[in-house]
Amino acid sequence: MVENFDDFAARESREQESNRQIEQNANAEWSILKTLVSRFALDGGRSDKYPFEWSHTSKPEFLRLNAVAASFSDDGLKNAIPQNCKVRFSRRPLGSDEQWVDDCPVDPVDWSLQPTAQGKNLGWAVKELDQVLSSADLAEEIAKKLAKYYQEYEAAYKSGPAS
Repeated sequence: MVENFDDFAARESREQESNRQIEQNANAEWSILKTLVSRFALDGGRSDKYPFEWSHTSKPEFLRLNAVAASFSDDGLKNAIPQNCKVRFSRRPLGSDEQWVDDCPVDPVDWSLQPTAQGKNLGWAVKELDQVLSSADLAEEIAKKLAKYYQEYEAAYKSGPAS
């Protein structure tokens, strides 16, 4: 079916407005997402017997749960938009004088985040979840995934090395 000009012009106008909204708000929304995730630690959140801890003084910033973490990374800004935003669930980042003595028993999990206009608000398209979520909803999903990742990590250690 051929698109008429009025439909084409309306679609183009919506796309331009979405692009403007992303350029104006994506960097701030990336900060908002990390602030919302940090609240799990700042508000005394726990999973199992361990508290969430937030590290903002190092790169990458991360939410820690005992030996695992959800780490935030991006490749900098282009046209005021953070590029290649990711959340990685893996062992916690180590300090400069630390090292792990064994391999991680659970493979890391990466979520790729793309800022996306949702009406008048900005959200995050999460490729691996095949969903678009608000920053508040995504923060909840990150905390839940980190708790689940921690459970998998602990279970893998308890079961011992694969035979």
